[in-house]
Amino acid sequence: MLYLDGISINKLKDELSEVLTGRKVTKVFQYSRLSTSVFFGKLNLFFSCNASLPVCYLKDNKENAPETPMSFSLNLRKHLLNSIITEVSQLGYDRILVFKFRKLNELGQYKDYILYFEIMGKHSNLILTDKDGGILDLMKKFSLEENKLRVLLPGAKYSQPITEKKNSPAELSEESLEKMIGSPKEMVKSIEGLGMVAAKAIETTSDFFEVLNTKGTPTVYYNNRKITLASVFQVKNAGFDRKEEFETINRMINFYIEATKSSESYNNLFSSLLNVVEKEIKKNKRTLKILEKEMDKNKKYEKSKETGDILAANLYSIKRGQKEAVLFDFYNNCETTIILNPNFSPKENLDRYYKKYNKLKRGFEFNLKRYEQVKNEIVYLKGVKSFLEESSTMENLNTIKDELVVGKYMKAVKSLKKKKITPLNYGTIEFEGYQILYGRNNLENDNLSFKVADRNDMWLHSKEVPGSHVIIRWNGEFTEEVIFKGAEIAAFYSKTLPGEKVLIDYTLKKHLNKPKGGKPGFVTYNNQESILVVKPESI
Repeated sequence: MLYLDGISINKLKDELSEVLTGRKVTKVFQYSRLSTSVFFGKLNLFFSCNASLPVCYLKDNKENAPETPMSFSLNLRKHLLNSIITEVSQLGYDRILVFKFRKLNELGQYKDYILYFEIMGKHSNLILTDKDGGILDLMKKFSLEENKLRVLLPGAKYSQPITEKKNSPAELSEESLEKMIGSPKEMVKSIEGLGMVAAKAIETTSDFFEVLNTKGTPTVYYNNRKITLASVFQVKNAGFDRKEEFETINRMINFYIEATKSSESYNNLFSSLLNVVEKEIKKNKRTLKILEKEMDKNKKYEKSKETGDILAANLYSIKRGQKEAVLFDFYNNCETTIILNPNFSPKENLDRYYKKYNKLKRGFEFNLKRYEQVKNEIVYLKGVKSFLEESSTMENLNTIKDELVVGKYMKAVKSLKKKKITPLNYGTIEFEGYQILYGRNNLENDNLSFKVADRNDMWLHSKEVPGSHVIIRWNGEFTEEVIFKGAEIAAFYSKTLPGEKVLIDYTLKKHLNKPKGGKPGFVTYNNQESILVVKPESI
């Protein structure tokens, strides 16, 4: 959880004010209906109104904006481009940041604008007004039926959300505060800008004034190697086994969002790719069931041939007009009754059974071949899903997207701009003088195994389980220790659970083969040996 109460936002406000005041707006981009960026040269002031993580901070990396600008970004550009940010403030200790801009227009007159960022969960919003508070545009528009407490539409007057009146923390006396210490609910109810996490951590009045008056120590807390909390100030009872401190709030937020994959663009792309893969897996599983039924229906094709053979052996005794014939079945050493069409000649009845045999046989063989193809398709898609779930960067997600587009699982988005080619990289680990490389998706696996690896490098992969291709660079010899380490890496990046035993195949790269038309990541190999390892919890 990224904890930002009103007091935390007050400190973020100070940090943003120090960096941004006096800077000129150079660009504005809107990435979705819930996120936008205002650029001051290379500084990217990012706003997200996503209900799960509404936040404003100086973002380290730039996201890809849609080619067609959204209406809100056009209005921001119209009014804010080339303006100077004159002030960053906060409405009391409420979770509302205020950005004031001044711009010189064509007539040589100064025009003032205000950008309000309301951090309020699903009601979070970014609102642009003139100097008198007249709303020019806003990110999320609400009808009167949706929001009866205030009007949030262009042309209306901006008003602060209606909240319970609380005491400003800056005006609290030590005596009145003393009465509330030890009762977090009472503190949250009475003190503006104080949240429950902070209230529970405050044990004395000095704790409170330290939180209020110091710059704070942005800290990320871990428990069992997972981030449990990110806070602007130290939290004594956070229930953690490790913590990491940051120089600035912005650095902490950047780290938190990257580490927890909380970026809206990341989550949107991840969700869309996962949706595509899961739909394809379900579709292929339905196809398997249909094929199984068809194969079951056609699997008795040999029976038609046997009937034809029996009929052929006794064709001389059959007359036109017979509806059936009782003949000796030399396959099962008994008599059998064969149904005939009285309108057909004996030869035509014979041909009918052989034609039925050939038709059923062709159908069975086609369905059997198709069944194997669909099974392999499901294995491949499960591998893609595994890589997707293990992804931690936009770069890797974009590579997986490229793979799905090449495989025609997704349509390529037509663009007037020249598409940037996602570079194919790979992970690297140094171990006892050896360089060990591993792919993070199927395209990287192919690239690593057939373009990066040398013929005498060692190749490792989990047997019959989707996972990374692992390459150990030739270093004169391959020790047992480095092969075991490579096997652990292959197990770690396979679709298995920590602590599970995984069989790893390994062979020299020269024994690999890429079948013509094979899916990305699919290889055949020979001269392999195997090693059984336990999947580690970390590498």
